[in-house]
Amino acid sequence: MVGCHSPEAVLGGGAHPPSTITDDRITALAEWLGMRRIPGAAHLRLDELIAQGVKEEDQLISALTIKETRFFRQPQQFEALAEYLREFIRQGGRVCKIWSAGCSTGQEVYSIAMVARSVAREGQVEVLGSDVDEYALEVAKRGQYPSSELKHIPEEFRGFVEVYGDYFAVSDDVRSLVQFTRLNLARDPFPPCHIVFCRNVLIYMRSDVARRIVEGVAHSLSPGGVLFLGEGETLTTLDPRGYFHSITVGALRYVRRDSG
Repeated sequence: MVGCHSPEAVLGGGAHPPSTITDDRITALAEWLGMRRIPGAAHLRLDELIAQGVKEEDQLISALTIKETRFFRQPQQFEALAEYLREFIRQGGRVCKIWSAGCSTGQEVYSIAMVARSVAREGQVEVLGSDVDEYALEVAKRGQYPSSELKHIPEEFRGFVEVYGDYFAVSDDVRSLVQFTRLNLARDPFPPCHIVFCRNVLIYMRSDVARRIVEGVAHSLSPGGVLFLGEGETLTTLDPRGYFHSITVGALRYVRRDSG
């Protein structure tokens, strides 16, 4: 399991009283995360936390990071995922390792696992979800969501959830494919994998950090492995060494060069 270097080790010290959480300290934390800017909504949330007397760095990280996610976002990419998995299995691949980088509260991870469970047998797929936000990871590990989110799950995958009134839980059958870990994309080593979902993450990173992430992903992927990006994201300026070439199937995906 890949671990995350603690913010305390980078910023110095442990918990601090509210009066010590200055703008400089927030800026240092954003630097540790590799962010190019702090969104306005994050500034407001940070002000609220400080006024409440927050003392934990993890709460500040949670306020800084973006939580926009849902089940089966960009559905054509999940169709491409199923296609890749079928071909991987047909060619006799042993275990397909899929990594959701910046998985937030887990909807993307469980969408991946539902697709995997629908096309693969036991032991053929492993899914890793990572995020720097410990609070988001706790939600992801529980695998329980408001019933209002059911509308994003296609009918063919509804059998992988159990509904309990105003919430539903992802089935144990799906959860058995999944592990979660805390990982800072700007600082920590990446896990080896065949497929990476890194969607709507790079847009919040400084350009130098985003380039390092792209290169790190390229080295983590097996030859021919697939990198999925978010809508509107591109590697045009982030892949100067040409690790990836693009394939467009409705939603854009990037595939690592076989050679290198």
